[in-house]
This record gives sequence, structure tokens and C-alpha cells, in this order.
Amino acid sequence: MANTPVSPKVKAGANWAAYATLALTLLSTLTPGSLDFLGKFAPLAYGVVVGATYALGAFLKADPLRVAPVPAPMASPSVYPATAVAAAESDTSAEVTPILPGEVIAPEVAPTA
Repeated sequence: MANTPVSPKVKAGANWAAYATLALTLLSTLTPGSLDFLGKFAPLAYGVVVGATYALGAFLKADPLRVAPVPAPMASPSVYPATAVAAAESDTSAEVTPILPGEVIAPEVAPTA
């Protein structure tokens, strides 16, 4: 058998399901008729509650071994591919003004008195 660690998601789900089972056991022991309104579906309700708490516990727990990688940072906006620059220079339908890093372009505001 391989020496692989158990995912924290599995452990958390099992713990939550155990707590739910304990809570349902206490509920049915202290108040035996509390789920009589479900009729023949009462055992199904027990299973749904335990399964749902398992899924919720596993969903809420983070697993550091299965974290999605962080994407690499994008290139600086001042770096344009040569083909894009050539295409922009040859396009006469619109004027393109590149913004270099450090430049601040602010709208002109009329002074108020």
C-alpha cells in the first residue's frame, strides 16, 4: 500500500458526518416521535442529513495539496508585439495612443471660483 496522506477534505467530511449522526441519535433518543411526520421516509431523512453534512464539511475544508496554481503575472502593458504595432500604425480608421507605465492621463477640469 502506498504511503499517501488522507485528504483533509475527507477527514473534515467524516467528522461532520459523525457529529450529524450523533445529533440525530440524540434527537431520536430524547424525542422519539420528532420525525414521525416523515412517515416511511424518516430513515431516508437521516441518510440525507448525514450525507449533506459530509458534503458540506468536505466543501468548506481547504486542501493545500489540491490548490489551483496561481497564474503568472501578465507582461507589462508597454510591451507590444511588433505585429500589433505595425497593424496599429497602418490602421488609419482610429488613432491609438499607447499609455506607458508611470503616465497619468486625467481629464481636464475647469477651475471653480
